[in-house]
Amino acid sequence: METTMNDTPLKNRILKKYKTLKKWAKTEETEAYRLINRDIPEYPFTIDLYGPCAVVHIGAVEGLDSPDKIKTQLDEIRLALSELGIQEKDLFIKERQRQRGDSQYQRLDRATKLMEVKEGKALLQVNLSDFLDTGLFLDHRPLRKKMFKESAGKKVLNLFCYTGSVTVQAALGGAKSSLSVDMSNTYLDWAQRNFLLNGISTSKHALLRADALDYLVSEKEKFDIIFLDPPSFSNSKKMQDAFDIQRDHPGLIAAAIDRLSVGGTLYFSTNKKKFKFDEELLEACDAKEITYLSVPKDFAGPLPHKAWVIKKS
Repeated sequence: METTMNDTPLKNRILKKYKTLKKWAKTEETEAYRLINRDIPEYPFTIDLYGPCAVVHIGAVEGLDSPDKIKTQLDEIRLALSELGIQEKDLFIKERQRQRGDSQYQRLDRATKLMEVKEGKALLQVNLSDFLDTGLFLDHRPLRKKMFKESAGKKVLNLFCYTGSVTVQAALGGAKSSLSVDMSNTYLDWAQRNFLLNGISTSKHALLRADALDYLVSEKEKFDIIFLDPPSFSNSKKMQDAFDIQRDHPGLIAAAIDRLSVGGTLYFSTNKKKFKFDEELLEACDAKEITYLSVPKDFAGPLPHKAWVIKKS
């Protein structure tokens, strides 16, 4: 029987997944989650829901699909999402190319769509229109939940803090104090807005514009918990040298461990797909991989990141 626009594998998959994940998201207390994660190989899409809005990413599949085929598939997505009550004005479509440096952070659009989404006790601002990324890494939700549960009474350091969502969860979980470090004024301003949304005082929870490695080697303050999620690669003009996570992670992680208090915990994560942890460092610091504990249900399929926990004894 011939498949029609009203009955396609992708449309059926979207409706089926929504029925399951909507209940799960309510239990998880989140309004933002991934609905489709390249579920069907022939459809190079991910679909993320943010409350009543959806963000569709067309994957980097150079030469694989024709523009006409992509257009037809997008029409299928529009039809399915409309059945879920998502209006065209609340649908944002973005095309991912292979990223180098800071290109994923470049502005795409000036028609800004800002909104807040709930995640546990936190209220987090997202920008659905202007950049490839929305300001909230959905795959890190379990790690943010860990920070909320483990930060009571602790001093927390969030390196490469982006929009500060990890710090927000730590602060709401009762962190005694925190420091969030990033090179970007844009993201530090965003982090401050997230702090304000959640009533978090910047007198106890400070923001610092600095190169993370420079900060680690130049200062001596100790922390009970450090969250380290560096970019895979950066050649930002604000940095003296280009950063490559595979090449530079041993020095970065060793410097972070030096800043841990005795009994402290370092969480390290990377989204570099072929990342290999340095064997000598792995043995020396007794790092324990927690990737499968840190990837949420809505990211079933190819791993979005790898994660390790390191305790300083």
